[in-house]
Amino acid sequence: MTVVALLNYEGVPVLIADSMISIERKGDSIPIPTLGDTRRFDLPFSIVDLRRKLVRVNENCVLGFAGTVKLANEFIAKLLEASGTTGVITQEIFESTYYEFDETARTEVGVVGFSWDPQEGVGYFLKLNAAMIDLPYLGKCFVAGSGAEAFARWLAAFGNGMIGTEAADGSPFVCAEDQAYSVLGRLVNLDSMQLGQDTVPPSIWKGYGGWYEAMHFQVNGFQSAERLTLFDLSCEQGSKSIKLTRVYLNHIVGDVNVVISAAYDAPIEGVATERDYIFQIPVSDFSKYLIRQDRHQLIPRASFNDLAQAIEKVENAVCHLHVGHVWTEESMRRQMAEDMRWELLGDKAMAIQRFVEYKLKERAESAPFRLEVATDILSLRVSREWLASKLPGVTFKSGLLIDSYD
Repeated sequence: MTVVALLNYEGVPVLIADSMISIERKGDSIPIPTLGDTRRFDLPFSIVDLRRKLVRVNENCVLGFAGTVKLANEFIAKLLEASGTTGVITQEIFESTYYEFDETARTEVGVVGFSWDPQEGVGYFLKLNAAMIDLPYLGKCFVAGSGAEAFARWLAAFGNGMIGTEAADGSPFVCAEDQAYSVLGRLVNLDSMQLGQDTVPPSIWKGYGGWYEAMHFQVNGFQSAERLTLFDLSCEQGSKSIKLTRVYLNHIVGDVNVVISAAYDAPIEGVATERDYIFQIPVSDFSKYLIRQDRHQLIPRASFNDLAQAIEKVENAVCHLHVGHVWTEESMRRQMAEDMRWELLGDKAMAIQRFVEYKLKERAESAPFRLEVATDILSLRVSREWLASKLPGVTFKSGLLIDSYD
């Protein structure tokens, strides 16, 4: 079970894929970064692996595969052979390679991707067994895999939610990069909302999730949305504190997607200082996932060195602020009952969940957050001044939140 998608931001491609591999048989499921131990869920299938599903065929072509690893490897080998010395993969080459496989194999694979011809200055949006959807804000997109239908609905809601928003400063390439981080952050956030609870996220029910990866096209080729920190802060209406609900560190080393995620069940309350809110998490609460294209490895207790190296690689941050609503099991069930609105993040869901996303380009003293790791504690420092600037209607006094957004 899988989902892969090709987004189109003003002609610039962004590829998205989940990491979960499951089989249609009940049994023990493995831990995943967004939810931790999944054995507490009564799933009708088993989560058996995590794998990277975006494949860099060559420096000018990236594909997202929904299908077996064996079939993907065979398909790539045939594509490289067919592209010859130029290395350019056109839609014609793409489709002719596809029809070299027998009918059974062809029905078992879904592919989306993009190939660039640097000599001609032409790009090819590639797709096989993928649904095309014309979306507001995102344009023509292609989605494949068992979770394609549900993911397409989520993308439609995401595109509708972006109508009227201000575009990022810069070229379409800069905007596409921002969208890669934004979509990646929201998907991980949606997937992990039920962290520590017994309610299964709708994405998992639909057979995709666990973790996500994104790649965006730039003038010098494809770049991964990597070197990333994701953290979520929340406060209840009338609360006098801000809580950290989850934190992830993500970077790529070679062909390995390294995800370090906190496995704590209860939100961590911030301690206010004159300048910051400080959240402290025991290093032992973090797990390290090494996700490759053919397998994954789980290291249940991350080390000081793991976190120190990840922090050193952090260049970008996506922060989600959730204000004015508490996601209880009852409210989630109510959302899920209303045409899966929870999954879709439609207008109603967005009205009660206030997102603030921030992308940090470089580490500096003036940055609104800082990560520090000691021998056994990871500290996240978030600027009170920055929080106040991002939350109109929220008042801070003596380090406490005294009025929440309404």
